[in-house]
Amino acid sequence: MSSSDGDALSITFAPGAALDAPAIAAAIAEHDALLERLLAESDAPPMDIRGPLLHLSRKTRLTRVRAGDLDVVVKEYLPGKGIRRWAGSRLGRFLRGDRARVAFAAGLACVERGVPVPAPLAHVVRTADARPFLLAEHFGDDAEMLYLWLRRYADAAPGSEPDRERRRLARAVGRFLATLHAAGVDPDDLAAQNVLVRGHDGSLDGFAVALIDWDGIHLTGSVGHARRVRHLTHVADLPDYVPVRALLQGLRAYRAAGGGPIGRRDLRAIRDGIDERARAKAERARQRAAGGSP
Repeated sequence: MSSSDGDALSITFAPGAALDAPAIAAAIAEHDALLERLLAESDAPPMDIRGPLLHLSRKTRLTRVRAGDLDVVVKEYLPGKGIRRWAGSRLGRFLRGDRARVAFAAGLACVERGVPVPAPLAHVVRTADARPFLLAEHFGDDAEMLYLWLRRYADAAPGSEPDRERRRLARAVGRFLATLHAAGVDPDDLAAQNVLVRGHDGSLDGFAVALIDWDGIHLTGSVGHARRVRHLTHVADLPDYVPVRALLQGLRAYRAAGGGPIGRRDLRAIRDGIDERARAKAERARQRAAGGSP
């Protein structure tokens, strides 16, 4: 890694990053201008993995901008409130570590360990307000989040071509998780919303799968059995879209790729976990409706 200190930004580059300091400064400026324009137009601007605004929450803001010859994702970390505000303060970053820097280091570790992720480019701190940013390459216009791929196959009839494609996707995801666990990468928040899939790319089964959220990643020597079962549960946490046959295809690919033993008891635990999470989501939705929340 290399560092650059300018008048406005402190930049740590990833090894071999195809960007220089002026390109990164332009990307941050475009990110700021884009958010200012979109938020002036609407309090809830539309988010789209292929559009300029990828994500907007109380914790982070993600945009897609051009930096040099690259499509780049800019992830801005917001200070938050309460304990999160303290964690985002200068003292909190000194004591606990800058969240963007920690995520940047996790992304670099994923690359070193052979886990498929969009290429990390730089960690940036704006000196005027100490606001941290993480820059990474965009995964491509043909990529979608895993849950959108699975929803596409919701009505697939058994034995049909969409059903066969769904099972190929399940095998690709199973191999991806095996790679993740064999590398000792243990995310806290692994879910179908944090996994990107690019289809028909010529790889085995025709799908490329990548981890896009590096917050909360633990780097270990090995991922414990309970954590592996938990990850398999969370990625398949879409009971309306993931029938048992597709789940079994994914588990067989996971075992064959060296992910570790997954037995009948584990399969039952995964199905029970999926059902329990579905009930919890339905209950939260019921409570929001009863309380008049949107």
